[in-house]
Amino acid sequence: MCKRKRIRPRVVLVTPPVYDFAFFDLFSRPYGLLRVGRWLADAGYEVCHVNALSPYDRRSVRLYGSPKRYRNGTGKTFRRSVEWPLGTVPVRRRYARYGIDPASFAELLARCLGPSEEKPARSRGAADLVLVGTGMTYWYPGVREAVRTVRSIDPAVPVVAGGVYATLLPEHCRRVCGVDHVVAGDVWPGFAEWLGSIGLPAPTAPPEERVLVRDSSWIDAGIVRLNRGCPFRCDYCASDALSGGFSAGAPDAAFSAACELADRHGIRDFAFYDDALLHRAETLFDDFVLRVIRADRNFRFHLPNAVHLCHIDRTRARLMHEGGFQEIRFGFESDDEMFHRSHGRKFASGQVGEAVESLRSAGFTSRSLTFYVLAGMPGQHLDEVIDAVMGAASFGVRVGVAAFSPVPLTALWEKCVAESIYPLAEEPLYHNNSLLPMRSGAFSLEAMTEVRRLAHELSPRDAD
Repeated sequence: MCKRKRIRPRVVLVTPPVYDFAFFDLFSRPYGLLRVGRWLADAGYEVCHVNALSPYDRRSVRLYGSPKRYRNGTGKTFRRSVEWPLGTVPVRRRYARYGIDPASFAELLARCLGPSEEKPARSRGAADLVLVGTGMTYWYPGVREAVRTVRSIDPAVPVVAGGVYATLLPEHCRRVCGVDHVVAGDVWPGFAEWLGSIGLPAPTAPPEERVLVRDSSWIDAGIVRLNRGCPFRCDYCASDALSGGFSAGAPDAAFSAACELADRHGIRDFAFYDDALLHRAETLFDDFVLRVIRADRNFRFHLPNAVHLCHIDRTRARLMHEGGFQEIRFGFESDDEMFHRSHGRKFASGQVGEAVESLRSAGFTSRSLTFYVLAGMPGQHLDEVIDAVMGAASFGVRVGVAAFSPVPLTALWEKCVAESIYPLAEEPLYHNNSLLPMRSGAFSLEAMTEVRRLAHELSPRDAD
């Protein structure tokens, strides 16, 4: 008697569209979702990914035109203006849906989910599970759209949400988006146990820092994550809640993962997703970069997440330049000593000039160095932010203004809820930094415009 061939379980990964006043793809790749996808694929699952943020969808190109992209893998994606869901628009900007056309999104999902009439028997071609990745808390309308689209195709398939929003607001995610299960934090071991509880195969070990390489997300840029978490405990940051503290990675494994993506897709540009890339750099980061240099891979590295100034010296600056780093971004945040004492000391004032000089000596130009100033925090005054912008610009670097967004599960969250002009605890859409949720008479939307204008004027225009 012939044994019936076992059918592999199928999981559909979904990167939902984004609803926001602005969205620029600064190496916005679904790294976490594709890391889980690789984990499940290694455990025997058939994996399908539908990426609503892909800028290359053919139907969407016909409808909206090709979004402007850059050679390093960043750029725009499809955009369609939609109505702001909470009545009067509080800013002079248009709310929009960013992502592929809804009809194309639904068609791609239907292909992965399989014929709905086959679902009760879970026959070949029918999905057994849907995993939806989540980002900012105020992007939840895209998660809700993704879940509703899945339900319209197959009401029975289990839908799970994970990622930032799912971790920070699990009950809101479950209630408003209508998912069957929420993964708060990493997938190990809780999600593996949940898979077993519904009769699906459960991986027997935690996931590695490897991603699905057979995915179109990696056509033009890759992602590297060396370590997880951050040793600092800044009161405005949710890194600890999301990652559970700093956890050292393996330089050889990170290098191997980058090479795997490069060899598969021919890409050279990689962005680091670390929250504290240079922490314990002597045994982690430096080792990774030396491997790149010795292998002569000719990679180009980018830092969408700012790194810490306190870890830059002449030796490391030279290593970064030789290793292919294209620009260095730092969290300068404020020129006020009291700010750093109150919110999380990450560098001493004397370290700033030394770090900049080290980077210049290594070959980095003014335009390749960016200091971010944090604006719009609770109780912050315009004068403080202007001083910070001017203080950052005095080092001859580019200055970026990062608008503050209140984040659940941070030490500053309750203060934000108490002082914001919006009901932050009830409605995550008001967490959006475009709204400047903590604005007051001391710092207004007009003040933010003035600060950004000043930062632009003071930033260097030409390379050294």
